Amino acid sequence: EGWHIPSDKEGSSLVYQLPRNPSCRGYRSSDGGYHDVSYDSYFWSSTVYSGTDAWDRFLNYNYSDVYRNYNTKRNGFSLRCVKNN
Repeated sequence: EGWHIPSDKEGSSLVYQLPRNPSCRGYRSSDGGYHDVSYDSYFWSSTVYSGTDAWDRFLNYNYSDVYRNYNTKRNGFSLRCVKNN
């Protein structure tokens, strides 16, 4: 019972299940501005990269690939929760 944010490792197996949903487009940057709202979706993983950064996945609506990157945790990305087994 319950839900969790997938780890970076779990994200690797879930990448093709990530939605291409217009409500998840773009992100809020650490300065409060909104970016990439027309074509990208960003999703956090629960895995920390460093004290200030965490791993994420992002999708570009013009390509079928899912990209793995790390970003500052001050950015506002979407969350995808996974049901616990």
